[in-house]
Amino acid sequence: MPQVVIDNAGSRRRARRIGLVVLAAMLVVAGAVTFIVLKTAPKVTYADTVGVEQQANALVQSGQVPAALVVYDKAIKRAADQQTKGVLYSKKANVEYGAKQLDGALRDALSADQILAGSGTSAYVAMVYEQRGEPAQAAKYYRQAADRVQANRPTGPSKQFYLDKAQALEGTKS
Repeated sequence: MPQVVIDNAGSRRRARRIGLVVLAAMLVVAGAVTFIVLKTAPKVTYADTVGVEQQANALVQSGQVPAALVVYDKAIKRAADQQTKGVLYSKKANVEYGAKQLDGALRDALSADQILAGSGTSAYVAMVYEQRGEPAQAAKYYRQAADRVQANRPTGPSKQFYLDKAQALEGTKS
């Protein structure tokens, strides 16, 4: 009687190739779905920043600072424009500052300052540097805040206020 020889090694190789092809196809589909979801997720507008802040503040108040920072990170990625992104960075820096995460606060305050270029964001960067014990950097940003104060602004610290802060940190008068 003739014997039938089964090539198990060949069958296994064929099955392994088929498995790899199926896996590759699944990864392509998963990547496409992720791309579509991210592209179709609604953009965060300036008006939405209040809701983002409320959600993050609720998490902070319940002791979930890392979760609050994730809320800001997701919103920053979906920001509709640069102004919105700058505001979100500023709010995230505020949470980090309150949690004594000064490295993160500095990074995000600098991002906000670069985008928004206002006296308030420069003063916030200065405040973080001051808290970190870096008076020269703090003075630099207080001076930048003074340069950015709008002459006709009815509220907020004056140019002289920021100059006085810088001078106190430098130990000089100018």
